[in-house]
Amino acid sequence: MSSVRPSGCFWKISRHRRVWTFSRRDTVIITLPGVILIALIRLFPMPEGALPAPVYFLQSGQVCSLNGYGLAVSQITNESISIESFDVSPTTGDIVFVAGNSLILQDGTGKRTVLIQGAELPPEESDIDAYNSPERIAGRIATPRWSPDGSSIAFIQNGLMLINPEDCSLLELHPNSQLPPPGENWDCTVFNSVESWSPDGERILVTAYSYPLSSIHRIYSAMKGLSGNCSLYTLIEGNVTHGWSSDGQELYLGIPGVGGQESLCRFTPPEWQNTMIGESVPARSYWFYAFPHVTPDGDVMAFVAFGQSPETPQSDYSLYRINRWGAGMTSLRDEQFAVKEVLWPSDGSGALTVNSENGLDWIPAGVGAVLHFPVSGVEMLRWGPPRH
Repeated sequence: MSSVRPSGCFWKISRHRRVWTFSRRDTVIITLPGVILIALIRLFPMPEGALPAPVYFLQSGQVCSLNGYGLAVSQITNESISIESFDVSPTTGDIVFVAGNSLILQDGTGKRTVLIQGAELPPEESDIDAYNSPERIAGRIATPRWSPDGSSIAFIQNGLMLINPEDCSLLELHPNSQLPPPGENWDCTVFNSVESWSPDGERILVTAYSYPLSSIHRIYSAMKGLSGNCSLYTLIEGNVTHGWSSDGQELYLGIPGVGGQESLCRFTPPEWQNTMIGESVPARSYWFYAFPHVTPDGDVMAFVAFGQSPETPQSDYSLYRINRWGAGMTSLRDEQFAVKEVLWPSDGSGALTVNSENGLDWIPAGVGAVLHFPVSGVEMLRWGPPRH
């Protein structure tokens, strides 16, 4: 009997004569010659691999990737300073990230290009101090996100900015407000993060706040148009999760911190007004919604929890499908999950989640076992370009 534990893989592999055993915490597979492929297909039931595309994430301050079959983890970056945020080009797979307050591009060959060298920022004394520091507001570089066509990158630097990675040309989409001098006060808008682009590339979802910020719960979501009506629309306050329709004409926000009607909201053009579609039975039951995803036929999939008070956030969620009005709720799985982050494939066939222990799980939307990937310490999930 021999046993090995390959680097970067949490499977224990044992051999006795011609019989191989693959085992880990919750799975044991015993194979005979000629049947190992059958065992692996059953273990990874999705066609053409366990995932629809490679997935990228932060682990120990570096960008890493898990291939589409979920078997190999690779470290992509090797920065001396921890990476704060990153994104993956949907067309080329190039990585853009922020480290040391600089915006950096790394291509598929590992070539590293500093797009913007930021100034050194003062140390953070507390979260609120960081949000209200004039030096950090003006100089902080944060949250790069690629456009759907891969031609530009939105990010935060004293407002909402756009950069062309080919020639480093910059476009200021919406600057921060001028901050008042000490002793004076007026209404100021400060951009905090870029959350996502609409699939049609016409709008950008951001978070922002009014200066000075009194509580992180006062940070709100807003939408910036890029053509036609370029207004900045304030959507809703608080910590939210979101999902776009494939044409970019509907935006759903799940607000897991509150139960009832306002826990799930739909925004539509032209004025992007809020339609609250969450469910509740007043004084009895309140539904909490998180990580909505719009399916190709216009329904919404989401993680949903139930509570007896709208002010008591829940920790365990189940997977449901509902229509665009919040009705017709259909349970897709019986289990409950504590999820911290979710990536959806466009077809809604399942959800790739970061669990409460910062591990990575694939949850099929219906029949099929939950797949636990051999990786830990995961945060900030991103899809890579789909396989062809």
